[in-house]
Parts: sequence; structure tokens; C-alpha cells
Amino acid sequence: MKRSLALRALNCSGWHWLRGMAEDEQRLPNLEDPATLGCVFQLVREAWQNPRLLVIESELMMQENRTEWRVRIDDVVGAFDTYAECLVASLEAADNRELLNPWENEQ
Repeated sequence: MKRSLALRALNCSGWHWLRGMAEDEQRLPNLEDPATLGCVFQLVREAWQNPRLLVIESELMMQENRTEWRVRIDDVVGAFDTYAECLVASLEAADNRELLNPWENEQ
């Protein structure tokens, strides 16, 4: 999953390496590194041309010990299991101005 998520990030038109990003042994972005995640968040803001874009963590009331990450871009909202997944999906979505719903596969 981590490798595929990093590859997804690299394939985005808004992707470019920023100073401070860490890479793993395969020279992929290390999406577990806090500085790298901060840089990816900046790439998302740049791709959407929205410096006020927000990503928030929210606890789900119906499920114990379960959180999700939400992004709000204009009137589009997406919810994801991890912060890294939320950022990569938001970067991907900037290419076609739609935010993919990760829950479609579960229905």
C-alpha cells in the first residue's frame, strides 16, 4: 500500500520534489515522514491554487477508535483512512477537479 500510494503521488501532474522531502530505499517519497507529508500538503495547495485548503482529522462517533481524514476544497469534500491517502487523493483530484470517493469500492 505504501509503495502504491507513493507511486500514485509521483504520477500526479502537480508532483515535484521539494526541499525537505525524504525518500525511501526505492527512491520513492517517504509518506511516513512528517516533513514529506508537510511538503505534499503544500503541493496540494499549489495544485488547487488554494492556500486556505484544509485537511482535518475527525473521530467517527459510531466506531470506536476510528478516525478519518477529511479534505475540503471549495464545495468538494473527501474522507480517507489516512492523512497520506487524503493528501495523495487530493493531489490526484487536482488533475481533473474532482475528488475521488474512497468508499465507492466498499459499497
